[in-house]
Amino acid sequence: MQLTDPQRALIDQYASNAWFVYELIDAYQTDPSAIPDTWRTLFQTAGIPTQGTTIAVSESSQTTKIPVITLFPEDEPEAIQGGAARIAENMNASLSVPVATSLRVIPVKLL
Repeated sequence: MQLTDPQRALIDQYASNAWFVYELIDAYQTDPSAIPDTWRTLFQTAGIPTQGTTIAVSESSQTTKIPVITLFPEDEPEAIQGGAARIAENMNASLSVPVATSLRVIPVKLL
């Protein structure tokens, strides 16, 4: 399934349910009458093609390479200082604290 960037943006609005929308699109492309009218209308409005429809690819939809920019290449990395250094030390120290990973049942006598 090839979708344009605006079509993907429309689908990604559904966040964690986007997988469901993609499944609906697959069903729509196979048989548009197999999905509810509201979804069909949305897909038609978005211009999502059905089976047998061809997609014209324009030059503007081609990917372009973005150059990598290094900020301040003359700067050398330096150690963290102050409160941030103390937080980093505490985080490293917390790695050695044992955590409970098992369950222990202790019998309790009734009084």
